[in-house]
Amino acid sequence: MGLGAGLFLPMGLAAAAYDRGSSAVWRFVEIAEAEQRKFSPDEYTLIVEQHQQNKRMRALAITTGVAGGLLFASGLTMLLLGARDLDTQQPRVRVAPALAPGHAGVFIRARF
Repeated sequence: MGLGAGLFLPMGLAAAAYDRGSSAVWRFVEIAEAEQRKFSPDEYTLIVEQHQQNKRMRALAITTGVAGGLLFASGLTMLLLGARDLDTQQPRVRVAPALAPGHAGVFIRARF
């Protein structure tokens, strides 16, 4: 749960950076429209760079948001379902499927 909640920090920072970058681009657009002119080469280069950074920040915000949400939800689920110390509740014999590239089998663990 803690790691999931911790991932919300970079998500928030990336979303804020995306918002600042979008605002900067729109300021250039509004100025150009008000003056009824096209962008200068320097302005155009700055806008293209800002747009590329905005795309990276949006992807980072989405990725960390989804990963953080999944980790937080799985941690909360384990907490609510009462995941306890497994050593005290393990059965004497456990069987689990074992899958690997090229073969499949069964994993058996016995405790005496």
